[in-house]
Amino acid sequence: MVLIKNLFRTAALVLAFVLITGVLSGCGKNKPGETASTKPENTAQTEETGLLKLPYSKSEPFNPFKVKSLVGIQLSALIYDSLFRTDSSYKPVAVIAKSYMQGGLKLTVEIKTGLTFSDGEALDADDVVYSFEKAHTSPAYAGHLSNIGSAAKSSEYSVVFFLKNQDPYAVNCLDFAVVKYLDSDDSPLGSGRYILTDSKGDKYLKANEARLGGFFPSIKKILLVNVSDSDILSYSLQIGSLSFIFSDLRNGDIKRMKASILKADMNNLVYLSFNSSSPVLKTAGVRRAVSMLIDRKALAAQAFQGYSNAAYSPFNPAWISDFGFTVKTDKTHAVLLLRKAGFSKINSSGIRYNSSGNELEFTLLVNKDNIFKREAASQISSQLSETGIKVNINELPLNEYTSAVKRGDYDMYLGEVMLNPDMNLSPLLSAGGSASFGIDTKESTACAAYKKFLDGKLEIKEFIDAFNADTPFMPICYRCGMIAFDRSLSIPQSLNTSDIYSEIGSWSFVKTQS
Repeated sequence: MVLIKNLFRTAALVLAFVLITGVLSGCGKNKPGETASTKPENTAQTEETGLLKLPYSKSEPFNPFKVKSLVGIQLSALIYDSLFRTDSSYKPVAVIAKSYMQGGLKLTVEIKTGLTFSDGEALDADDVVYSFEKAHTSPAYAGHLSNIGSAAKSSEYSVVFFLKNQDPYAVNCLDFAVVKYLDSDDSPLGSGRYILTDSKGDKYLKANEARLGGFFPSIKKILLVNVSDSDILSYSLQIGSLSFIFSDLRNGDIKRMKASILKADMNNLVYLSFNSSSPVLKTAGVRRAVSMLIDRKALAAQAFQGYSNAAYSPFNPAWISDFGFTVKTDKTHAVLLLRKAGFSKINSSGIRYNSSGNELEFTLLVNKDNIFKREAASQISSQLSETGIKVNINELPLNEYTSAVKRGDYDMYLGEVMLNPDMNLSPLLSAGGSASFGIDTKESTACAAYKKFLDGKLEIKEFIDAFNADTPFMPICYRCGMIAFDRSLSIPQSLNTSDIYSEIGSWSFVKTQS
């Protein structure tokens, strides 16, 4: 069998997902860490108590390279391991990998020896290369791997990845599932924390105690419950059909429920973009002043109902928390910048203007279907009006909003983009970037500084200083998702969406007082 497997291996061929809109039509007032109650239609419990019940969709195969739903992608992380994952600070954590070394456009990864798939067969470099080639064009991983052109085996336990462009944090993107070489197309074997099993027509996950030399969780068995529509996840939790659910709040549907509630950090940047072709906003000093006048903390706490973290740089605050970057609201400094740009007078309508007759009156484009961002736009308008800047809000339905952004029919717009785990800002700061609307990527000093940063010619603080001086767009916050779970379930209080099950080994059921 080993010879046959090797012959097959010898013969084998060796979405960036951008959320410009992130539609958030929210209702309800659940804050992170709080709970709320409602009376569900049916509060009957399932016949098995103390059994963890997680959602899945039977319409999708248990194949990490074919699943498209968020539920399916997250469930794959329990069945399949990856070379690396990122922790709550978006730092790389080795899983299958032993170590890595990056030089130029080559990223070499050494794999741990002695690892096996759930059938006991060894995991090696052939499996990793095979999995990369499947992942490279898959719905779940194509975006993360878009800057990696190819991978090649360099030894039995070593793989070289070849980058298209410089990226000092490319290792963070090696989070794709690793499956057994040439295994089943519907449910290939993995080496993950749990093994997929069938019992009397039901699907379960059972603990893979041989995983990485030993995995002995408190919860050894998980029942998978088919949920055909993600819109009924919260209802399924309410009636006891599910124990744990996650919502990325894409539609802002914050349901009130009788459950424990936590927020989970995401890598979704919400930002205010400026139209660089505007006669006024082409001036960096004016953009910088606008940024200094907006209270990010108030927007994060109020407009997004606490499900976001204020951002004081273009990078995720969890990732650069060690640097302590802060951009304070500073009305005095902002007014000085506006005066320096020539806007020292205020007319009878309370609007600043310069000697050429240009007024600080702008149109802010926002998605009408997104209540969170509509509220953010309202607060931005109110905050800027205090300094003589008038903002007229143009609310359009999603399709019309997207078209207007592409046409450049705005002075400013509220956007959102999901960044890859390497924190790469190329969607915003590179020519042709999928979220670079309104930004003059050829002339922007921030774009030039970012290229130097990627090439290793600037430190991160130097880049952020250059970014703030230019302010091609204003970071507002990084959005969070919501986790809701049965009150009898004890789980860690800090979770992130790189792997919402990252600490499942320590989950347990506790007795609750009646």
